[in-house]
Amino acid sequence: MTTAPVAPARPAEPHATGPARPSGHRTGRAEAAGYAVAALILVAGGALLTSAVLNWLVGPAIVVACVAVAGRLGDRRRAR
Repeated sequence: MTTAPVAPARPAEPHATGPARPSGHRTGRAEAAGYAVAALILVAGGALLTSAVLNWLVGPAIVVACVAVAGRLGDRRRAR
């Protein structure tokens, strides 16, 4: 036996924006370029160096380094 659905007692909360991000955080063209460069390095490196590039430690480190450097370069360029 089923019963009819019951409506909520009050309207739903507005969409939560999630945790507050630091004011300097943004994902822009510089970070996207960093991800693209990291992808190229990993693909080319995986084709040429089959031992150390595409493993679980070095691969993520390359991505983090590329995105961090690209973000810093983007900040410097924006500051001019």
